[in-house]
Amino acid sequence: SDLHALVQTLQALDDGADAPRLDTLRQRTLLLWGARDPVLPAATAARFARHLVNARPVVLDMLGHAPQEEDPARSVRVVRDFLAAS
Repeated sequence: SDLHALVQTLQALDDGADAPRLDTLRQRTLLLWGARDPVLPAATAARFARHLVNARPVVLDMLGHAPQEEDPARSVRVVRDFLAAS
């Protein structure tokens, strides 16, 4: 499952293992995270960003696991800024 794959990837990152599949991604990637995410802590964004060459992690204060649903306007602003920077 997708969740199982994610957990395995996070464990590999925690173990200090290389993340060869993530390291091969070269496209710009926006990592939009809620600071109060109870499922995947905000620190996870930074963990992924270390292995994604062109990642931009953005952690939104006061939001949880679904920032795009909790504060759509704020999330859209972040996405628009990200897309405009290309």
